[in-house]
Amino acid sequence: MNPMPLPNEPVDELLSDYFKSAMPKPWPSAPRLAEPSRAVAARTEPGRRARFTLAASVAVMVGACWYFASAPQPAARTRPGAEPMLPDGSATMPKEFKRPAPPPMLD
Repeated sequence: MNPMPLPNEPVDELLSDYFKSAMPKPWPSAPRLAEPSRAVAARTEPGRRARFTLAASVAVMVGACWYFASAPQPAARTRPGAEPMLPDGSATMPKEFKRPAPPPMLD
């Protein structure tokens, strides 16, 4: 896709010339700071905060898994020695829910 050339407006040229003239010709160099002490260098070591964050998140995940794994288990559904709800598998469909027999097919 080709970009459309924009018309050259006189206001744009005037503003561009003004701001370019306001810029310093030899750009000043960055100010030099004193050498940081070893305490500051150790505190700002790259990657140290990231490693600490990773270690803390792994510790939280392991702790949460350990906590939830050792949580109290739900009680058994039946007490030992109690009769089962449906002895001998005697459950049947209530007659209200049974479908009527289909009518015989006529040939």
